Amino acid sequence: MDLVETIRGWQKDARSIDPIDGVDKTIKDVGRLKGRAFFPEGLGLQRPNRASGDQDRPDILVVGHYFGTRIYRDRIEKNHGGSEEHKPTWSNLNSLLGEALMDRCFMTNWFIGFGRKQIGQLLKVHTCDAGCSPSIVKWSIRRYEEQCRNLLIDQIRVLRPQAILL
Repeated sequence: MDLVETIRGWQKDARSIDPIDGVDKTIKDVGRLKGRAFFPEGLGLQRPNRASGDQDRPDILVVGHYFGTRIYRDRIEKNHGGSEEHKPTWSNLNSLLGEALMDRCFMTNWFIGFGRKQIGQLLKVHTCDAGCSPSIVKWSIRRYEEQCRNLLIDQIRVLRPQAILL
């Protein structure tokens, strides 16, 4: 299987992750950005439009926290041609690593889904509304974390990066 097909498979896996409360339920809608964008919204590659056979397997894995909100993604799609290259994270990485190293990177995210607020805070302070069971909430959070972790581990297993940047 070539690189782009592999990444598209991971996008499909990302769509099957069960989001917890506070994570936008449109998780089934990932993978829409066609330009330079972090996985799962984009292919996570510096040159996503290069023919599949011309893509070298990335040997540097850049792991972000999470993609952001659905509104952020929609603005990138509408106003920036589906590319994050002018957004702070991507442009700062490009300044830090340079074009040559960026070509060797796969940019992914630890947490999958669009947050309505910082997902890390959501996991820390998640409480249940009246009438819900705290044990069910904890189980839901553990399941979500496990699904996200398993996807990231699969990316590491397949790509076998020489370096991982967090």
